[in-house]
Amino acid sequence: MAHPTQIAHVVYGTHRFDEMIAFYETVFGDVVRMNNGKHAFLSFDHEHHRHALINLGPVDDENAQSVADYAKRPGVRHVAYAWEDVPTLMYVYERLRNEGIKPVKHVKHGPSLSLYYEDPDGHRSEFYADVMSTEDAIEFMTSETFVEDPVGDNFDPEEVLAVVKAGEDYTSYVRRIPDPS
Repeated sequence: MAHPTQIAHVVYGTHRFDEMIAFYETVFGDVVRMNNGKHAFLSFDHEHHRHALINLGPVDDENAQSVADYAKRPGVRHVAYAWEDVPTLMYVYERLRNEGIKPVKHVKHGPSLSLYYEDPDGHRSEFYADVMSTEDAIEFMTSETFVEDPVGDNFDPEEVLAVVKAGEDYTSYVRRIPDPS
């Protein structure tokens, strides 16, 4: 079976077209490749697009209820983006925090350390760095700790950032250890 090698792009329909463009420019450093007012194609790298936006126009009485109930509808829950390592992830956190963009959730899953951000429409992106080898992560995912709670524990990103910036060992701050009982 052939597997994808990367996330290619994500497309969102939005009632906040200009706000969404600004968000993706700020958070990812996207460059707008094309914007015709109805569709926008943006990319943070060599690709023609990584994010695409469809302008659904302003929210009106007819579609206001469906927009308000977005969190209850089936659909994309988040798109995950892997970062090279924990220090890189934490410097991304710092840059975004300094831009006034804070994660809505921060979790030590076990295999990874994750920060979740929401764009103006509430679409969630997970920014994560692995904190275990693939082999250790697979083993951890069969532990009682993970089976009972696959989400994990909250962590304080400011604390981890401070440890990273001090050049100290951050392992104990980012690893989720199985309960020995």
